[in-house]
Amino acid sequence: MGLAETLEFLQGNAPEAWRLVREARRLARESEDVFGEGLACWRLANLYSLNQRHAQALRAMRRAQTCFRRAGRVEWEALAHNNLAHLLKEGGRLRAASAAVTAGIRLARETSNLWALGYLRSTEAEIALAEGNVAGARRSLGLMAHIAR
Repeated sequence: MGLAETLEFLQGNAPEAWRLVREARRLARESEDVFGEGLACWRLANLYSLNQRHAQALRAMRRAQTCFRRAGRVEWEALAHNNLAHLLKEGGRLRAASAAVTAGIRLARETSNLWALGYLRSTEAEIALAEGNVAGARRSLGLMAHIAR
């Protein structure tokens, strides 16, 4: 979420947080700001997730990922894949989560985005652990550590 939405949410004013995000999305759409719409959808996905509205969170994050791709913001698209992977993992859809994180890793590697790649490798390790693949988790964490050097 953005700063304003986060503050409203943490202060117990969830309706205002929702209003701010929806207003941001409306304004982005009206001005044909595809990247701005992606950011609003990202924030909307976070709010849905915090409220255990899993299907809506997935739809909003997928829309964010699409907007980032359309806007040419590959770094954000890679991170949206990371968030999609988390949402899918939480929903028990490990194969889809693995595919999402793999797509994000590909994008991060293509653009030499080591920051996003670190996050994605961490998520990859979490998915491997959820699958019971300890060796795969160690491999991902090792790759993450190598990035940090």
